[in-house]
Amino acid sequence: MESIPCNNSSQRRTIMALWKARSLSSESKVQIAEEQSQNNTLQSEDSGIFVGVDDSKSLQMSEVFSSTISANMNSLLEVFEGGSLEMKVMEKVGCLKYSATQWESDKPDEYQRQIHYKFSRKLSPVGGEVTGTQLKSPMPNKKGWIIEEVMELQGVLLGDFFTLHIKYQIEDLAPKQKACSVQVYLGIEWSKTTRHQKRIEKNVLSSSSARLKEMFSLASKQLSNTR
Repeated sequence: MESIPCNNSSQRRTIMALWKARSLSSESKVQIAEEQSQNNTLQSEDSGIFVGVDDSKSLQMSEVFSSTISANMNSLLEVFEGGSLEMKVMEKVGCLKYSATQWESDKPDEYQRQIHYKFSRKLSPVGGEVTGTQLKSPMPNKKGWIIEEVMELQGVLLGDFFTLHIKYQIEDLAPKQKACSVQVYLGIEWSKTTRHQKRIEKNVLSSSSARLKEMFSLASKQLSNTR
């Protein structure tokens, strides 16, 4: 097969998307073509301006999920432990080839690990992948844990313009209830400005919120089935 010269990474992504599209349905091809066209249009319109330290605003995070789950805290935390529960849940929500390193600690009661996965067509018809860092530390009242995640996105619309921040708060309720409370917050930190910032924030936060809600719903069902 004759090779196709690629002048830049954008061209390579376009060619790979078109190559993968050969095996898709007509409806999927149309959707991918529309998103790829939008991606190219926005990137050609906006080269991006780096945000200086004095120009950046403090990161604002919005609560996107809050629920009481019928499982004790330690059981639910298995969704962050790299075991079978985490792998099953993440695969079902559309995180393909999911991997996570073991938690490591450099400070007392503070742990860090890395995660990586690729988007399924369910999450992104044009593909893409995530590299993330998670930091786990106890809540001030020592009754639960806070997990802070910073996600870098590759292969998505203007993904190099921002990082996605997620904060999980999981707290044990009264022991007799055999339940825990979960709160999840989302925020976007911009490294470069763009006129399309509001549109991107809306799309990213909406899709991420839906994924997180499904993630905890599936985890709760899996834990119920193992009792």
